[in-house]
Amino acid sequence: FDDDTVVKMHQKQVAVRGTADVYSGMYKRNFTEENAELRITTNEKRQPILTINGLSVPDWCEQKWQQLIHRNRSQRL
Repeated sequence: FDDDTVVKMHQKQVAVRGTADVYSGMYKRNFTEENAELRITTNEKRQPILTINGLSVPDWCEQKWQQLIHRNRSQRL
């Protein structure tokens, strides 16, 4: 996203749709989702927080990891 889009997302808390492609150091892999809802909100300390489909980035990565694990287990059965 360009700078103007990021400023608009933050100031007006407008969501945009796009591809989320995030590297997680915890899981040592990239997670990607097309047509994800990206939004910048603020936490209780009024700090900006990026959310993907309503989840914080760490929570979104955890969700994607669980989906990956579940899919891999289903394929083995």
